[in-house]
Amino acid sequence: MNQIFEAFKKAGRVPGEHNSSIWERFLVGRKTFNHNKNEFYKKLKDTYKSALDRRNALIAEAESLKDSDDWKEAANKLKRLQADWKKAGHVPHKVNQETWERFRTACNGFFDRRKAHFADQDAQYEENYKKKEALMAKLESLELPDDHKEGVKAIKQVMGEWRAVGRVPRDKMTIDGAFNKLVDLKFDQLGLSGKGKGTARFAAKLDILASSSDPRKIEGEQRHWRHKINEAMNELKQLEANIQLLAPTGNRENPLVKSVEKNIEKLKKEIEGHKEKLALIRSTAKAAKAEETEAKQEPSEDANTEESKTEE
Repeated sequence: MNQIFEAFKKAGRVPGEHNSSIWERFLVGRKTFNHNKNEFYKKLKDTYKSALDRRNALIAEAESLKDSDDWKEAANKLKRLQADWKKAGHVPHKVNQETWERFRTACNGFFDRRKAHFADQDAQYEENYKKKEALMAKLESLELPDDHKEGVKAIKQVMGEWRAVGRVPRDKMTIDGAFNKLVDLKFDQLGLSGKGKGTARFAAKLDILASSSDPRKIEGEQRHWRHKINEAMNELKQLEANIQLLAPTGNRENPLVKSVEKNIEKLKKEIEGHKEKLALIRSTAKAAKAEETEAKQEPSEDANTEESKTEE
């Protein structure tokens, strides 16, 4: 427009009767252009301000997360912020690099800390695996005494040491299953029979479940035995109702009645056994939760995730 205006001035004189009309036409075009230009930059300024406000909000949120130890949740939030940054819009050149550096510093500060944390954790998990290998060897070579109680105590001692070790790398978690099988083998070697054998095996199973990195396993065991108790209780109510139908006057000499009564007594013993198992599960879960609470005094995470560095 400036070049056109200069060319207009240099174009030379025109007949007087056309001078005003030509100038008016040119002036209208020039004013229209200037008006549109001003409106454009006004809207652009508003757009820049809106984008800058969005950027500043994203920076504030990123900076609030950079020191977080909630590795999974904070990482997911920062990744969402990174996606939102790309959609925030353009800002004036003079603040573009400044805002970007602040945002990148906050994001990368968190991801650098997370990377270092999991590097330390992975090293600890590898050390835990070596300790569990040593405990496997210890249990394999364990000489069991003739006294069954002492034998159970010796096996559970190794199991307690196993639980205290902690987690191992995900690709080496099969060692827990191998240990479980070895524990079963050792209980077989004890020569236990009847209820004592069943109780010892069940307690061993609970200890292994409690030492698992997945709390849902022991929770599932609780649900299983609660369900068994409810089923047995419903069956017991039905049998007791049948007794009332078969012997409404109290006559218990009917062979069918005796058979039902025998089943009732058997079912009551089963229910008591189920309740004992459930009580043992609850006490084991409570102890495991107390250990977990104590362990969580230091930050921990289930597994490492890939680093997500922030790049423009």
